[in-house]
Amino acid sequence: MLNRLSVKALTIAILLAASLNLAGQAYRMHRASVERHQLFERTGFIWCYMGPSRDERARFFIELLLFVALIGSRLKGFRSFLLSFLTLTVVSAIYVLWWRDYFLLAEISESEVRQLPQFAYLIGGNFLDVCIAAWIASLILLHSRLAVLSMFRSIRQVVTRWRLSLRNALDSIVLTQSRVGRIPPHDSRPRSGRYRPHAWMK
Repeated sequence: MLNRLSVKALTIAILLAASLNLAGQAYRMHRASVERHQLFERTGFIWCYMGPSRDERARFFIELLLFVALIGSRLKGFRSFLLSFLTLTVVSAIYVLWWRDYFLLAEISESEVRQLPQFAYLIGGNFLDVCIAAWIASLILLHSRLAVLSMFRSIRQVVTRWRLSLRNALDSIVLTQSRVGRIPPHDSRPRSGRYRPHAWMK
């Protein structure tokens, strides 16, 4: 129970951090849009906007997937693990592709990639992006630990049930044989105190 609460609390914390990061990105995008409009009014020059960059798209999808992971953490059983694990795996893949962009550009032109804004090899990234990546890795480890513990608990329950069913089957066999006279009952002495052998012992 405590581990599940830890998963929910950590997921909520990561989602709040990602929301704060996305809000900062929205503010920067709005400010850039205002600057482009002011540039057009002063010079008549239209600044072409090719759409959101890789880091902006990554933050949006990370926010969306973390919201799905929060829904998964509120479910129970295998559905909770499957939904959370799939969403966190996709988030990890987004970060891996985001990191890969830096090294691909470095292979093409190392001098140009140095001029790009980056943090910890995330182009356009910041400190909060790296913290979210580290927290997601911790959340994946916590989910894996819960899955392993649940698997061992299920195996132990299956073994316990099998032992109980085997014991009940043996008890029923002994009881059946004692009724037909193959096995003497445990108390074979008469009430008078003298021992009288059964017919099968004569």
